[in-house]
Amino acid sequence: GPYVIERPKVVYNAATSTFVLWMHLDSFSYTYRYAGVATSPSPVGPFEWKHALHPNGHESFDLQIWREPGTEDAYLLRDTDGHAWTMVSRLTADYTGVEEEVSSRLKGPCEGIALFKDLPGDGLHYLVCSYATWYYPNAMQLHRKAGGLAGGEWEFLGDIGDGLYSRLSYNSQPTFVLPLRNATSGELVPVYMGDNWNANGPGGVGNASYLWLPFERCAEESCWWDWRPWRLPWQEAWMPRQVERGADMTDW
Repeated sequence: GPYVIERPKVVYNAATSTFVLWMHLDSFSYTYRYAGVATSPSPVGPFEWKHALHPNGHESFDLQIWREPGTEDAYLLRDTDGHAWTMVSRLTADYTGVEEEVSSRLKGPCEGIALFKDLPGDGLHYLVCSYATWYYPNAMQLHRKAGGLAGGEWEFLGDIGDGLYSRLSYNSQPTFVLPLRNATSGELVPVYMGDNWNANGPGGVGNASYLWLPFERCAEESCWWDWRPWRLPWQEAWMPRQVERGADMTDW
């Protein structure tokens, strides 16, 4: 050390009754480019360090952990090879490593990876990420994949945004998508969670904050000008309306 630790993600392994923490582990010069792994019996720690690795022999930058709904299959997604690729690898049974073969990959740059699955909609995986412009905002990419995360091709659906501010991802970068679900209708409301890096604001990146906005399903009659299946319109406030609709924050 000293080390830089970014993008921490925790997933529960039912077989080992263990919470597994994955993180981007690096030097201050960003030359290590490791993924780090630690475990704990509690989601709030303390976590016991396990190891650092280059998954499948490739360097690792921004990362995301995904557990397939209704299964114990989990995957590591990470930006790698100088932003040339985002690679998807299935985790080992204990979630502390990756299987030998890369499951799928999509062309980069693709930082700030966040994933959700449209259930009970079309059942496809959707991925949002940013381009690589350091701590400065850029457009948000939307990708789609059919047939599960293993094998096959990712489809690039273009950049999300209806205007200049949205084309800069509302001054944010993806970090997670929370699959909020309406308790009455069962409707999926993916909630975008973005890092507002505050690169030029008071306190700089050390004073960063978060942006939460719900994705909206883009039906033909509601947004005929945009062929993408999801859009992210700006809202000054939205959680009170979600609560009034009976949204269940525990169903995710």
